[in-house]
Amino acid sequence: MRAAFDFTGDVLGVAGTKAPHVLRRFGEDPGPGFTAIPYTDTDSAGLVDEAVRALVILRGGSAHDPGATLSVLVSLGAEVEARIPDGVWLARARHGYSWGQVAERLGLVTETARRRYADYVRACSDRLS
Repeated sequence: MRAAFDFTGDVLGVAGTKAPHVLRRFGEDPGPGFTAIPYTDTDSAGLVDEAVRALVILRGGSAHDPGATLSVLVSLGAEVEARIPDGVWLARARHGYSWGQVAERLGLVTETARRRYADYVRACSDRLS
């Protein structure tokens, strides 16, 4: 099964400079701090724009309706938030990430990440045991 995240391709870092560690093979650890600062580049914006347009039209709305656009953006945000616990479980249980590494990628301190996701990770691991 392929993970939801693929760390390949050119990614722009802070102030449009290329990060030195952006070319990665699928599944390769991107290194410390890779997602500590979210990438809000034209590639990310383009993907979000495409998803929003497709979902607005799929749900019968007009691509130019700001209300439909807001609803879809909120829906996408909720979907992303709902998938984070699974990503944390995958990193911890299947790839051996420490709570510190998970926290760094979530932009949290270690204790906050552990408090927020430890029960979920434990429950998923127990269910699969």
